[in-house]
Amino acid sequence: MAGLSNKDSSFFEIQSPDVSIDDLIMTKDLISLTIVEEMGKLPVGTIQLYDPNFIYARILRTGVSVNLAWGYKNADVSVQQNLANILNLDEFKGTIERRGLQMMCLQPSGGASVNSLVHFNANLMAIGLRGEDQVRVFRSGTKGSVVRQVLTEMGVAIQDVRFERQLEVITSETEIRQWESNFAFLTRMASREWRTLFSMNYTPSGKLAAVFIDPWLIGTSAYQKFVTGGSGGSNYLDYKGQVSNVISYNWTNNEGEQGQGQNVRMLIVDGKATFVRYVVQDDKVITYQLRPDRIKEEFDRKGTDSGFLGQTELLKDFLSVKDFVTIERFFDPIEEKTAPQGLGYKVNARMFGNPMITASNIAKFGQGFPDQIGSSSTKWYIRQVVHTINRDGYFMEVEIADAYTLTPTGVLL
Repeated sequence: MAGLSNKDSSFFEIQSPDVSIDDLIMTKDLISLTIVEEMGKLPVGTIQLYDPNFIYARILRTGVSVNLAWGYKNADVSVQQNLANILNLDEFKGTIERRGLQMMCLQPSGGASVNSLVHFNANLMAIGLRGEDQVRVFRSGTKGSVVRQVLTEMGVAIQDVRFERQLEVITSETEIRQWESNFAFLTRMASREWRTLFSMNYTPSGKLAAVFIDPWLIGTSAYQKFVTGGSGGSNYLDYKGQVSNVISYNWTNNEGEQGQGQNVRMLIVDGKATFVRYVVQDDKVITYQLRPDRIKEEFDRKGTDSGFLGQTELLKDFLSVKDFVTIERFFDPIEEKTAPQGLGYKVNARMFGNPMITASNIAKFGQGFPDQIGSSSTKWYIRQVVHTINRDGYFMEVEIADAYTLTPTGVLL
């Protein structure tokens, strides 16, 4: 085991089942570790070491497995008490750390700077989560049973599968096709087909945990507890209150204009093109189904009235469309329902490190944020967390968004 400890008690450690690095990687050579956790994607990271004798370039080659741990050895007592008193229950007792993240070295590189410092870098990816590409067709069972089957094949020991369409029966007419890896398949089903939240990660003991649920159920999921090992909810951001764990932040409102940008999303439902459009004015989601017969009718009519030139002009008009209203006549509204909460806000915050904060969890805002950000009526999700530990300490870049920002209809990717 090799590790780096800072004055703020933050640390990271690396182990490898493939090579003996206990005596080879010196503490003084560890420069930094970065881990990126993002909703619906594989955890990735980078590690950097001083390498004046090119030792690590020979050890940490492509394909070498490493196990990571990071966090704090001795958390400040006052910080523990403040967090516990607000939202975090009994999570902060003793050591605050994450363990069990298993990754593989990819694309090693290195270099030297003008001050004669030679360094080695390696990209890290939790590639073991992917599985191999598969081509198969599911013609029986339910949508929920397909998800559980694939997760089981991937070796996922802890599964939280709960979504609205899980009991829908699969038939020969509604078969589900897989042509990619298991991870990519579940990501596609979650983001494009069934409108669910999907995330996977390792528990501190090295087991795989996964969540595949409807967005509104994330607050009841134990996924965070399994992945972080914590028993409370630590996704709390405060700029100038009791905790003040946010160093700086910025926020934007990505609310689209009528029918443009992120406001419209295309889905293929039962082989038919369906567009889902978020209507901000009345907080409704209207689902539109494409009517190819209407396009053909207008195309034929142009041919009758103006010949080939008329049809060409019509095609040019189609290609230059910039808003939904222009082509709305070719669609039928087939469903209308109350939209999920969210108006397109996103917050990017630089924070003091906290290994208990991970992607796909609910975020809470404390003091120091605008009213529209701190509103308790909006549900916020942590979309991405970048953990960075170096000799300056442990810091994070966190992206938080409401549901509408992540997808046009409040559906989480």
